[in-house]
Amino acid sequence: MKQESLVQAAIIASLEVYGDRNAVHTDVFAPYANQQGFTGGKYPGDIIGLLDGARILLLEVKELDYLTPIDPVLHQFNVAQFLQYDWLEQSGVPIQYAYAARDEMPYFLFPRRREWPYATLNRTRVSPPGKLMDSLANFIAKRPAIEAHGNLLDWLLNLSAASSASGLMLLGFLGSSASNLKSSILIIQAAAGGLTALPAAAVREALRSVLSKEQTDEEALYDERQRKVDEAREAILNHVTRHKERMADLDQRVDVRAEELGDEASVMRGRELTDEELEAIRMRARNEVESEILEDIVARQKTSRPTAVVRRGHNRPS
Repeated sequence: MKQESLVQAAIIASLEVYGDRNAVHTDVFAPYANQQGFTGGKYPGDIIGLLDGARILLLEVKELDYLTPIDPVLHQFNVAQFLQYDWLEQSGVPIQYAYAARDEMPYFLFPRRREWPYATLNRTRVSPPGKLMDSLANFIAKRPAIEAHGNLLDWLLNLSAASSASGLMLLGFLGSSASNLKSSILIIQAAAGGLTALPAAAVREALRSVLSKEQTDEEALYDERQRKVDEAREAILNHVTRHKERMADLDQRVDVRAEELGDEASVMRGRELTDEELEAIRMRARNEVESEILEDIVARQKTSRPTAVVRRGHNRPS
């Protein structure tokens, strides 16, 4: 089993016991890999949760690996996946990275002390995608900005991190289940506004219409309900369109860069390039383009207002 899966299991178990001991209804689950995604009827993250039927918890889990005591990295960090989550964050979806070192998590210590759920959540750092790493060098090294990140226990105790009132209303209409928190629903929640007056049946009707690309006259709703269904459908479709445009723009930039690099290499070598050489050049082009995007994200961090973070227990135990 991957270390990342063990970290995920420890977080889920800790959340469930935390909820039980604190009278917080904790509905969390881990979708299978083929259920995860960034649009449509997919789940964005490794852990999908709903606390007390109102507070959304979306976590992409990584294992923190200490190569040396001062050089912890996220080996499973993937730039392509990160860009998707950053785009989701920019769309208003409250996705977070959650990471911890397996041997730091009290969940794995036996016999366990009574406070193990709190201590495990305290050892789990959380960060929105846009603040996960603070420099291009750290993105390349897969090194998170640990000192700038809070922990999951503090997040649970911080009431200001709760979902907006409009989001809470929408989730209430949906039946308050974590299984409803698919990308499409979250896009509606992020742009909720007047959509919160939409009954659950109408939301599901809109989602079925978009995801199946079918809508018969019999299924159509009218007047105010129909208008709200159309708003929900438009919110989903706009997100899907933006997602496709971003992916197309990324691919186009890679194509242009690969062509430039290929022409330069062909001239220098005085011959046409082999398929293997072209593939290597395309990989280099993609890395360069992704680095440019990461630099823009780092620059965006620097223009945002810094916030003080109070953290407990972040040092690696001796």
